[in-house]
Amino acid sequence: MTDEQIDSVVRNLIHTHNPDSYRQLEAKFRTTTYRASSKRLHASWVRVHSNQNPTRPPAHETP
Repeated sequence: MTDEQIDSVVRNLIHTHNPDSYRQLEAKFRTTTYRASSKRLHASWVRVHSNQNPTRPPAHETP
């Protein structure tokens, strides 16, 4: 998957499930048919989350 594709899936998961943390997002992502490394998924979480809510930094958790 490209970074843009991962970002699209992450945006959709954030919109539909509103996870409070990267760990919750990762759990939801792992239930999909898509695959990406934890490192790339975390980078997407930071990119997408910061773009959607610029006043609140993403919850940084170790992937």
